[in-house]
Amino acid sequence: MILTKTPLRIPLAGGGTDLPIFTSKKNVGIVIPIAINQYIYTYLIKRPINATTLVQTGDLQEVKMNQNIRHNLIRETLKYFNIKKQIHLGFFSTMPTRSGIGSSSSLVVGLVASICKFKKLNYSKRKISEVAIRIERKILKEKGGIQDQISASYGGINYIKCFQNYKFKVKKINFDNSQIKFLENHLILIFSNIKRYSTNIIKTQNKKESINNYLEVRNEVKIIIETIKKKSAKDLGKIYDNHWERKKKLSLKISNSKIDRIYKKILKNKYFHGGKLIGAGGGGFFLFVTSNKKKAKNYLKKNNIIFSEIKVDMKGSRLTKIS
Repeated sequence: MILTKTPLRIPLAGGGTDLPIFTSKKNVGIVIPIAINQYIYTYLIKRPINATTLVQTGDLQEVKMNQNIRHNLIRETLKYFNIKKQIHLGFFSTMPTRSGIGSSSSLVVGLVASICKFKKLNYSKRKISEVAIRIERKILKEKGGIQDQISASYGGINYIKCFQNYKFKVKKINFDNSQIKFLENHLILIFSNIKRYSTNIIKTQNKKESINNYLEVRNEVKIIIETIKKKSAKDLGKIYDNHWERKKKLSLKISNSKIDRIYKKILKNKYFHGGKLIGAGGGGFFLFVTSNKKKAKNYLKKNNIIFSEIKVDMKGSRLTKIS
């Protein structure tokens, strides 16, 4: 069996500037995603005795020809690599899917990495990112950016420049251990308990309003980097709060009454400085900045609010087991 472990991600800064709505206007997007210690596991094994392919996702599907697989991402990834043999494959996630933390892209990255091992292909992290982007954005024409695939493949905290036609440059950001620990000690994910399809949200964004907003988001990147280097949780929370207020104006589908109630309730507590709904919006996870994570966690537990702590995954997608 080939088993890959691929991290999910959260957007630290610049989220949305990797979207074609911004880069197609010859704007250079800048995003800083963090690969986190939550994962998509993808497994793949030959079925030499069977005449069918078995696909296990949220449901079970058995097909005689791989072109008949219902799951678009899996079907097109197998087609891209011209895999016609009968196999058994599937995935499972440690976090809810369709929640703004890049699960679809992590699935594709993990599956590409598995297939590379299956076919003895020596792909670099960049090449795996590029293939995953091609499958999602060009072949399937799914709306979205490119930070998810890159973060899932590379791991760590990356400074990514995004250009037209999904081109990009990546470099590791120069945070020291104390600054990374600052992020881990003050950031927390809070689940809205709402799932959504990011493509549907992105389609509704007003183009002119979006470009103006993303220019502001890009300008925030340098400020956020300096804020993290100063280790100021209060200032970071304020930046995220302002970011969220602007983002809600891009589309009526980015927020709703339930999301607004959750945000306002949490922000009233003195142990939270501010936050934002990550991903395309419409549901998924909030990323909040805390002043005291231990006391913030106690508050969330008492109020039965689902949350997850954050650690940085430095390795990116990798093979975890072969037998």
